[in-house]
Formats: sequence, structure tokens, C-alpha cells
Amino acid sequence: MDQGVLSPVDPSSTRGKLLRRYSQMKDERSYYIKHWMDLNDYILPRSSRFFVTQKNRASLRNTKINDSTATLSLRTLSAGLMSGVTNPARPWFELRALDPELNDKHNVQVYLGQVRERIAETFLKSNLYTTLPTTYNDLGCYGTSAFEVMEDDETMIRCYSWPIGSYTLGLSGRLTVDTTVRETQMTVHQIVETFGLENCSLLVQNAYRNNNVDFNYTVYHAIVPNDDPHPTGLEAKHKLYRSYWWEQGADQDKYLRISGFNTFPVITPRWQVLGEDTYGISPGMEALGDVMALQLEQKRKIQIIEKYVNPPLQAPASMRNTGAVTNLPGGITWTDVTAGQTGVVPMYQTNLQGLQYLSADIQEIHGRIDATFYKDLFLMIANDERSNVTATEIAAKQEEKLLALGPVYLRLNDELLDVLLERTIDIMTRRSIPYWTGMINGTPPLPQPPPELMGAQLSFEYISIMAQAMKAVGVASIERTMTFAGSLAQAFPGVLDNIDGDKLLRRYSEMNGTPADLLVDEQVVLQHRQQQLKQQAQQQALQSANSMADTAQKLGNAPLGDNNALSQLMSRIPGAGQTQPQQGAPQ
Repeated sequence: MDQGVLSPVDPSSTRGKLLRRYSQMKDERSYYIKHWMDLNDYILPRSSRFFVTQKNRASLRNTKINDSTATLSLRTLSAGLMSGVTNPARPWFELRALDPELNDKHNVQVYLGQVRERIAETFLKSNLYTTLPTTYNDLGCYGTSAFEVMEDDETMIRCYSWPIGSYTLGLSGRLTVDTTVRETQMTVHQIVETFGLENCSLLVQNAYRNNNVDFNYTVYHAIVPNDDPHPTGLEAKHKLYRSYWWEQGADQDKYLRISGFNTFPVITPRWQVLGEDTYGISPGMEALGDVMALQLEQKRKIQIIEKYVNPPLQAPASMRNTGAVTNLPGGITWTDVTAGQTGVVPMYQTNLQGLQYLSADIQEIHGRIDATFYKDLFLMIANDERSNVTATEIAAKQEEKLLALGPVYLRLNDELLDVLLERTIDIMTRRSIPYWTGMINGTPPLPQPPPELMGAQLSFEYISIMAQAMKAVGVASIERTMTFAGSLAQAFPGVLDNIDGDKLLRRYSEMNGTPADLLVDEQVVLQHRQQQLKQQAQQQALQSANSMADTAQKLGNAPLGDNNALSQLMSRIPGAGQTQPQQGAPQ
């Protein structure tokens, strides 16, 4: 819908500065647009929005893909990352305190375990796990992805995926994304519901009152660092990041919403980054040449088969416009053949011998594309049909997968998982504070932390399948050490004195992702052992006393007249066995 004449914007105003920054960011993004368009056409169609007017108007038909190998390989990559990094069916992260001494305290371990469970429940209730597959698809294809994590009254958080081409990114001095500006379209109904009728322009208000609620209007959204933040302040102007929403053509002082965030609300992972580049490099970019060649060769293959099955024909000119030629199976074409003429025959014979070489090359391209998207690594076990595969061999294959995907996985930890958890914890903590301070009754989103954790910083440890594969090397080394120590102890029992069993068990369980509440607190273990030692000492003292009493009783009842061991013993003691004379008796 026509939005009328655009109002002029003062370049020195906040709106003018944001638009100028947006223009510069679009210029930088322009180097990637053509490449992204090719990736969209040949690998992941209907996944982009390079023009704001493409909303609900993207072509549903793609004519450039004759072989969908790349699309299927990308699907395997996305599913592999989803199950290996952020599998909703199993725990994939743990919380830790930055202070190692705090992590040794049992109450801290139990509390962080409870927080992890609350966060996991929030993720399951939200739409995070339906957003992440799109994120992994964009990462594998375009090298860059983005989705917004916003506070939600129903599910605590709500994720909004941004199609490639619809946003621009800006970097901080640390080369992390700290600025986004995007241009999108929203219906009148969406604008009014999101921002309130009173905050909309007169044009939108009139459209809403006239029930033209499905017309689309262009809106801008910018999130930029705050030049003068005050983290302890409650107002939006004090937050670390400021957010601006406005309608295209609206007065420069008219905003749909101005808000703020203490954590950057847009998650922008990148597959691989070269130097100071803003946007990432992807497997799709590396495979694009093979993908385009594959489409051409499949087209040539189809043409060869088509010419062989339905070859072009030649016939005498006298048969033109007679309607006597039929290509139907079993059909008959009647011709009068004269000297020097032939009937209806193929113009040339198609040689199918070249088809086998073309098919072989196509299979070779298939293999290269699958390898580029790591399909062979994610399906290495599923595709292994042998029945005698050992656990050692499977572990070796997992380490091989880690070798190929390790750098990418570490970048996902940094730019996807860490930012996601920080953003979620910030929202849940902010909503829990009124409960902790007694302002609101009920159950807070997060339990109140123990005194030791008040003001303490947290870190994240990942225990997904891929994370466990990375730790498998350390776990295997512990197991090998203990196996060797057990063998060595048969000849030298004293070597076991070098092993701290308690520390070994806790470190082993931590590396395997065992929940902390399954292990007893170290202080409780110490008290239990002290009680056991005390009981053992009392039991030994009682046994010793009983033994002495039994011995004394046996000695008292033993006869001295016989030439037994007791008599011989008493005879060796001076004065033993002699009766003292009574007073006054004769000596």
C-alpha cells in the first residue's frame, strides 16, 4: 500500500544517524547479496528476503534445481547439529560459577542444577527448538544466521527468525555483533497489536479504524549500543543497548517504541569468519561450484536420455502438413518411398556410451557435496552396516567427527549458545527479583540463589553429544590410567596410595555430565567417614575389653597344682603363688 510522501529526516537527529548507519551497513552487505542469491537459487530456495516487498510473495517454484543433493545434504547437516548440539530430548548444558571454589560446595551445585532445569523447561515451552533448525540451515547455506529472543508473557521467551537478506549487522571493537538494523513489513493489525494504536502514525490509525488491517506497511528496527549506559538504572535509556522502532515516512520524532536491553537480544552465529569480516563463510559457499556443475550435468544427462527415447525425426517434405506422422507407441506412419528418399527416420543416433561417464562424474560430484556438508560424518554410524563394529571403533569415529567439526562447534558455543543462555538468564532473573524481594507472592521463574552466589558470575559448560565427544579424550585417559594402575598394583600395591579416589570420582562424573545432586556433599561424606571411624574405634575398644575380661576369667579359674603352662609361668615370677603369712603366725 502506498504510504504517501516520506517526511524529511534531519541528518543530525537520532533517526537521521540510524538511517545513515543503515545505509553504510547495506553497502557492506551488498558484496554478499549476489552470492546469497545464488545459494538461495541452487541450495535453499524460499529461505531469503532480499527485498522488503518479498513478504508472502517469494516464488514457490524453483527452476534451477535439477538435482537436490545439496539441499538434502544441508538437511542432514542441520539435523546433525540439532541432535548433536542442542538436542531437546537430553541435557546439553550445565551452569558453573567462575570461582572454582564455589563449584566445590554442594549447595551451590544443587542450586545451579535447579536453575538448569528451570531454563531447560523454559526452552521446551518456547519456540526455541522450532527456530534452531532454521538457524542451522542458514548457517550451513549462507554462513550467517540471526534470530531475536524477546521476553514473552506466556512462555517467558519468544524467538523470531530473521531471513537472510532482511537484516544488516555491525561489529564492536571485539569483533562481536552489537548492532542490527533491518527493514521489514508488518500488517496494520500486527503494528497496532504490537505497539498500541496511540503509538502509530495517523495513516496506520486511519487504516485500522477503517478495518484495513491486512495492509502492509514498512517499518524499521534498529538495536545499537547505548553511548551512556547505567546498568543499575531501570529506564530504557540506561540499558546497555537501545532499541528503536519506527514507521517509514513517519515524523522523525515519532517512534513506535523505544526500549532497552542489558543483553544483546539478537543471536547472530556465523559458521566461519575471515578476519574482520562481518558475515560468515559457509559449506554452501564452498560447494556452490559443484552444485551448479551438478545441475548442468543432470540437465545434459536428461537430454541424452530424452534424445535416445524420443529422438528428433526427419521425413520427406511431401509429408509436411499431412498429419500422417505419429509418435505414439504402436502407431503407424504411412509413407511413399521413392528413389533417393527415406521414410520417417531419426535425424541421428544418440550414443548412450557417453552416459556412463557422465553418470560417474555426477556420482563423484555427489560425494564432494556430501563431504562439504559433513553428511558422511553425521551418518557414519548409521551407514555402517557391519555387525562386528566395536565400541573402540565407534569412539575413534566420534573423535574423527570432532576433528572436522571442532572449530565450528567452538564458534557455536561462543556466538550461539553462550549468548542464548545469557539472554534467557537475564530475562528470568529480572522476572524473579520481585518474588525474591517479597513484592510478589508465588513461585519465581528462578529459585533465589544462596548467599555464596549473590553477585557471582556464572559460566556455561556444554554436555551435548558433541561436547561429550570432545571430553571423551579426557575420560578415556582417566580410564587408561586407572586400568594401568590396577595392573601395576598387583606387583606394587603401594602405587594405589597415589590416587585420590574422591577427587577422581567427582572429576570423572563431571566430565561425563552426571548431575551434581546425584553425588553426596563432600562435607557429608567427611562426617559419615568420621562417624564410621568413631564406631570402629568403639567396637575395637569393646572387643579388646571383652578379650581382656575373658582372659582374666580364664586365668582366675585355672588350677595351679598341675604342672601346666600357667603353673610354670607363675613359678617364674618371684613370690607368685605363695600365700602371705597371717599376722602373729610363726615364721
